[in-house]
Amino acid sequence: MLRFHTPFHGKRYIGDNRLKICHDSFYEAAPTAPGGCRIDQIPAEEVRTFEPDTIGGAAQWGFVQCPCCLHIAKESHD
Repeated sequence: MLRFHTPFHGKRYIGDNRLKICHDSFYEAAPTAPGGCRIDQIPAEEVRTFEPDTIGGAAQWGFVQCPCCLHIAKESHD
């Protein structure tokens, strides 16, 4: 789910600077699921967005894709 408020600004890929993990807002796991994405719980000062707004843009900054988001994305494309 895209978030249009600060600090997310409608970006698809949201990074957590503490963990160097990048979440895909289109395929995030429900926060209530075990190991689910908790994008809304990332402190605002630790949120990182990327230009370009791609997984490649995140990788340039040393971020890896969240395993939960990656798993859901793969399932939806199979």
